[in-house]
Amino acid sequence: MKSHILTPKFLSTTAALMLSAIGSPAATTLLSIDDLVRPASPGANTFITGVTNAVPSSATLGSDPATLNFISKTGTLVAYFDAYTLDGVGKSLTLDFTATFSDFNNASGGFRVGLFDSTTLMTADLNGAGAFTGATGYGVLSRAAASSNDGQIFRRDSSQANILSPAGGTILSSSILSLGAVNGTSQSGKLTLERTAANTVTVTWQFGAQSVQSVTDVGAGIATSFDTVAFYFNNSISPAVGSGMNFTTLSVTAVPEPSYALLLGGVVAGLVWKRRRHCQAR
Repeated sequence: MKSHILTPKFLSTTAALMLSAIGSPAATTLLSIDDLVRPASPGANTFITGVTNAVPSSATLGSDPATLNFISKTGTLVAYFDAYTLDGVGKSLTLDFTATFSDFNNASGGFRVGLFDSTTLMTADLNGAGAFTGATGYGVLSRAAASSNDGQIFRRDSSQANILSPAGGTILSSSILSLGAVNGTSQSGKLTLERTAANTVTVTWQFGAQSVQSVTDVGAGIATSFDTVAFYFNNSISPAVGSGMNFTTLSVTAVPEPSYALLLGGVVAGLVWKRRRHCQAR
């Protein structure tokens, strides 16, 4: 009777079949527009607003389907989710949103968004620049279509009170595409943070029909812990009213480290060992 030999081709075929059977790690939803509430106490799926001028910011929830209408002249929308850490290569965190922009100044308006780790979760709206000193993370600053300045991807410096201020932080890219003429349109955005190496986080941003823009942050100062998403406006068409974003989708999802690859490696190593034993016994 002919013995079956574990050839390299057999091993590679087995590995492919195992990967197909196991599949990719399942994503976990950490924040959803369907679950957002005004906070009675600090915690996940709660949100607050902040204002830095005389025009108050507001955020109103709608239902069936769920919506969140954020209006501000120069202010911030902050939402919290369960803490998540990019403590392994392959782990990632993604913010997805779709919103209709209103009263946004296509000539000089600014828009910022980011994922952060807040030192303190708050329950009351903020009156002033904010109280986020100590928070760390990554943000994107995009400007209107007519702006002569490019946008930025930045790592936030913990000394700033404004959670979406790049001042004093590390500018990772200074060539982010402009928003385009977004006023009166519905736009989708996606911000993904992925631990791509032991000392590297890759930040990927896409807005509307723009091409995907990506940059890596390398070194001991990378940010790896997150529990907060934030949005910011400035320069509306109607200063007495403020710009608006009416969210129809808003979520933060996490993908765990692909530990199945480690399992697969162990199985394949075992098969190789078995093949060697078989050859030695012949």
